[in-house]
Amino acid sequence: MPRNVYFSQGTSSEQNLYEDITIEALKIYGHEAYYIPRKIVNEDKIFDEDQLSSFGSSYMIEAYIANTEGYEGEGDLLSKFGLEIRDQITLVIANRRWEQLIGRHINSDTTLDRKVVRRPLEGDLIYLPFVKGLFEIQFVESEDPFYQLQNLPTFQLKCELFEFSGEDIDTGVEAIDTYETQFATRTLLGLGAGTGTFEIGEDVTQTQDGGITISGEVASYDSPILSVYGMSSRSDDTPSGFAVTGGDIGNIIGTDSEASYAITDLTPESSDSPFAAMDDNDDDALNQEFETVGNNFIDFSDGNPFGLPNVVT
Repeated sequence: MPRNVYFSQGTSSEQNLYEDITIEALKIYGHEAYYIPRKIVNEDKIFDEDQLSSFGSSYMIEAYIANTEGYEGEGDLLSKFGLEIRDQITLVIANRRWEQLIGRHINSDTTLDRKVVRRPLEGDLIYLPFVKGLFEIQFVESEDPFYQLQNLPTFQLKCELFEFSGEDIDTGVEAIDTYETQFATRTLLGLGAGTGTFEIGEDVTQTQDGGITISGEVASYDSPILSVYGMSSRSDDTPSGFAVTGGDIGNIIGTDSEASYAITDLTPESSDSPFAAMDDNDDDALNQEFETVGNNFIDFSDGNPFGLPNVVT
């Protein structure tokens, strides 16, 4: 045997001690973080990607920030689509703690429809309360440090600032769920006859032809206009929309408030909406504030034939 038999590398007691010290250091110098597993709702079997994801649970764990001089990545980037923020961050979490606090719960959660996992997965989210930032895991490095005691005690999570694109976020943590409330596309519904008062944040459903149930969440309610977001179909989880009540199409019903109203208009006018009807009957106008300012911005009167801009106060 070429090695010295009187010196061992990687006994179970040494490995456990090494992990204990690592975990203690993470608890001292780390920060609280929420690990949010991704649920694949509508998977594309050809491209092996998700067309519609949801996040319905979160788990707390301590995480150490490996960045010493601020965020990494490209930072604030001005592209042809506008300002893009591509901040990146590297987080270190303990292998054993991930299995204790997160892994065993994920593997026992049948609603996630996942295979048994032994590590964090790319595509899952991390929320850091102290920076109020939501990050998406881009890559998981599981071999750094590299078998110092014949084991791998930590994961390094390479994360990038999460870009919301219509995902359903209902983790039960208000600071996280706010992302969907603020950035989700909203739909205005004009209501007719009915009873009750919808509650902000509750689920609403409508049964349509063929027993398909359309669901969404209440963003705001100002009778007779209901604003909803996060619409989906309960039959196949394919995004769909509400319809005017009539025939086999029922009322829209609140699951908590039990409010029930007929939908009479899918394009109602709201004075608080930027998409409200314009005063000048301009069919191409989409924003009331821009249209109001634009009407008086260029002066084409006889005293100003060249149409120089006015000073708008």
